[in-house]
Amino acid sequence: MKSPRLRPTLRRFGRASALSFALAVTALLIAGSRPLDEPVWSSPLGESRASASSHAARAVDARQDADRDDHESLDARAILKRADEATRAVRGVKYQAQFAGRGSIAKKIPAIEGKAQIAKFGQSGKSLIAFRGVARLSSKNREIAFDCGSDREMSFAIDHDACRMRVTREPFSRELLGVGLYLWMREFGLLEPFADELRALEMEVVGREEIAGEPCTIVHVVYQDHAGIARWAFSDRDALPRRVERILPGGEPEASTVLTLTQLEILDQVDPAEFRPKRPNGYELEEILVETPRLLTVGETAPDFRLRSPAGEKLALSDRRGQVTLLFFWATWCVSCKDALPRIQKLNDRFEDEKYSTWAISTWDFGDPISFFEERGYGFELLLSGDDIASRYGLSVVPTAVLVDGEGRIANVEVGFDAKTEARLAKSIRHLVDR
Repeated sequence: MKSPRLRPTLRRFGRASALSFALAVTALLIAGSRPLDEPVWSSPLGESRASASSHAARAVDARQDADRDDHESLDARAILKRADEATRAVRGVKYQAQFAGRGSIAKKIPAIEGKAQIAKFGQSGKSLIAFRGVARLSSKNREIAFDCGSDREMSFAIDHDACRMRVTREPFSRELLGVGLYLWMREFGLLEPFADELRALEMEVVGREEIAGEPCTIVHVVYQDHAGIARWAFSDRDALPRRVERILPGGEPEASTVLTLTQLEILDQVDPAEFRPKRPNGYELEEILVETPRLLTVGETAPDFRLRSPAGEKLALSDRRGQVTLLFFWATWCVSCKDALPRIQKLNDRFEDEKYSTWAISTWDFGDPISFFEERGYGFELLLSGDDIASRYGLSVVPTAVLVDGEGRIANVEVGFDAKTEARLAKSIRHLVDR
């Protein structure tokens, strides 16, 4: 979530928050194999060892052939179901985590290493979370430390360099949780951890691997509704996840983000007090007041605006009178936004020959939306620097879609985006262009 009132404070906070948005990676977070007993951003050591001995290389090939024969008989759905049951039964966990990019994005995003603690919050399906570690941005040769968390009543971030703790009553503040979020294996906080995987279009056991000494089975998953591809590593011992590799869509098969867990410890008892912010002695306390804006509703006049396209052209909503326009507010760091964009493309393809257009408005973004669009070849208009417009429309989260009719009135507002959202918008667009 993002409140316009927080933006000046976000800029004062500086490096860690800005870096978290840049982390969106131009990829699916969404989040190849190399030795996993090292940090995942290290150079693979296996290459030199294999090349040093042809006998070792043949032995590796033989083991891979044997593994292939073994895992072809395994049932991917049964493994996912066992993982779902085992993860659901966990009340809380602690672990060491590493997050990094591989392939063509390896040097484009920070490598993050640290500790995470996660616990379920009653029966709500929400999580108590805490993260502490370091992000390394190789392209700029610098490190950024983070110490943050949420007790589901407030979020906090401690800047040990500035001796300051910042808190907000917003229970899930991306500004404060920042890069720590990339160490979050969210499945440990969900009531149905692997429901999406069990509903996947495709699932297949593709191998076995040891991760920090933990024998694991690798399951390849192709999700429904263009929601991406992932390779999960589940422990053969306790069925809990130890790694997830999320494959970058858009023609870059070797590009992915990887979250790896080691030293995983199951917590039998969970004390919510452990997740409450504690100000270190002598640290300044800064509290951020959050004011939730009022989202404009159906029937209201859509505020006019003028924004720049990547080509430098300034486009105004008022120039679209007589045509239907879908305003899609999004950001490169937002996983749900990136999942929604292929659906937005489908809507654009379906109605592009009619009096309809799509404007994707980059909002609260520290990433590179232009490169993101170019790499994926989206065929609708991208508009830049939409923060003020989002405030005028009353947005507090992305993705948000606002459908504007030919007379400049709001015809539909959708917060979040999935298959049902796409269907509702398609119905509304059809009604508007036909009348």
